[in-house]
Amino acid sequence: MKLWVDDVRRPPSEDYYWLHTTIEAQRMVEAFTGEIEEINLDHDAGDYKVYGGDYIKILDYIEAHYPENNIVFVFHTMNPVGRCNMQAICERNGWRID
Repeated sequence: MKLWVDDVRRPPSEDYYWLHTTIEAQRMVEAFTGEIEEINLDHDAGDYKVYGGDYIKILDYIEAHYPENNIVFVFHTMNPVGRCNMQAICERNGWRID
């Protein structure tokens, strides 16, 4: 299973579940632990920020609840500081970044 998390940009293919909010993504991670192979993240949630914050909060959630995982993380954000902060979380946990 692949998750695409973005407020406006559509997934690159039909292989992804498109999620708009941090809360949706957290629920998917909880419901499908072990089945998620990739999470492709934007950083800025835009108008959806009121539903759990910017998308970096998804990584905070995974770090707190599922630190041992086989998820590949991909960042399609245009926010260079956000990208750096998300990469730091992944690197700190030894998670794979693609």
